[in-house]
Amino acid sequence: PLWRALLSGAARRVPDIVTPHVVASRTALIDSIPEWHPAKDANPTVIAHNDFNQRNVGFVGDDRLVALDWELVRKDSPQRDVAELLTFTLDDTASLAQVIHHGEQHRSAMAATGLEIPADQYFAGLAADLRSEAIDRVGMQLLFEAAFDLPYVPRINRTVDHLVAITEPWLT
Repeated sequence: PLWRALLSGAARRVPDIVTPHVVASRTALIDSIPEWHPAKDANPTVIAHNDFNQRNVGFVGDDRLVALDWELVRKDSPQRDVAELLTFTLDDTASLAQVIHHGEQHRSAMAATGLEIPADQYFAGLAADLRSEAIDRVGMQLLFEAAFDLPYVPRINRTVDHLVAITEPWLT
């Protein structure tokens, strides 16, 4: 009910962003959760920042990562924060090769710490996390946009739909 309410409210408030096509595709994602969510569940659980985007992360000194604003932290899949970062930093012209590159960078970094996930499992999990991003986190951004000027919302809305579409083969 929550995700459907977020979606229908956004469609009324910002119909130029949440078009009938967006409503149909996000509704299909909600309806198909039992089909794609097991790919997310197949991965180990880690501590996820859950707001991992350019407003809250940066680099200092010798390229050490600094992450701020941890109030949304939760246990989730390793791909959770990657899905958020890609949604916020790529655009709706991103290639599948770019997504694979960033995913492999993350997968390699995890393997260096001892957390190894086979490539097919990792990328299926990332595809599932992008679907979760579309209905949950972008849905919440659309809600916040009702109260605050969030000029990035149209872009992330387009980007997440594009990322969901191009990663569909990873779930088969």
